[in-house]
Amino acid sequence: MAQVNGDNRNGEQPRTISGKMLLVFAMLGGPVIWISHFNIMYFLVQPICRLGGEAWFHAVSVLALVGIVAAGITAWRIGRESSGEVREALEGSGGWQGFVGVYGTASALLFAYAVVYTWSPVFTSLDTCAGMA
Repeated sequence: MAQVNGDNRNGEQPRTISGKMLLVFAMLGGPVIWISHFNIMYFLVQPICRLGGEAWFHAVSVLALVGIVAAGITAWRIGRESSGEVREALEGSGGWQGFVGVYGTASALLFAYAVVYTWSPVFTSLDTCAGMA
């Protein structure tokens, strides 16, 4: 049997710690990174507006997007290794790996959009910190 990242292709549970960590990252990476991004952006507003330097907003958002894209790619690869078709994964023939692939990829897309949506006021307003003196 071929093993990729500690996961078996025949639908068995991953036996290695790294295989289990990849599954958790693939499924929960998008939501966890997004909520972290949201909280960091929320709490950075006061200090950044007092000290200046909107570049921190951009840096945090880019890092969040990179993490979410990595989680989505990981989920897509796990799902792709179990079954070649999304329909098979949804119907259950792909097993749990197919579910991880479909769910993880879909949640990564959703939460990548949420990060961009949260980040967009930095681009759209002329003065992000207006009235925050």
